[in-house]
Amino acid sequence: MLGTRSSATWSFFSAKQRGTAALPLLTVRTGGPFSSSGALPAGKTVPLRLSVGEIPPGARLTSLTVSASSDGGTTWRRLHVYRVGQRRLALVTTPGSGGYVSLRTSAADSAGDTAVITTIRAFAITGS
Repeated sequence: MLGTRSSATWSFFSAKQRGTAALPLLTVRTGGPFSSSGALPAGKTVPLRLSVGEIPPGARLTSLTVSASSDGGTTWRRLHVYRVGQRRLALVTTPGSGGYVSLRTSAADSAGDTAVITTIRAFAITGS
């Protein structure tokens, strides 16, 4: 993935602990059939693999959404997230010409933790 700008907002619950401890910050990773330069072909529908990490012990994922934008984040269209066994996929249809697609992911778990991650120019669109 390319990504020229990212922003993230997390909310989480944490008890006071001795020493150092990692914060329970949900993460959402997106993968797919990207070229070595982080691009997808124009005018195609391709699967994006989604993986959520850092869910606290005993908690479970309660929601996962993905939205895509082909105008730099001015407008967003929500993608349907499919569950295939333990995997989650979202199908994105790339624009018919070059440019970039931005992604916004949102996740929540049963412990009340949430994450919203926006990546502008997440990947390029090449060819037609």
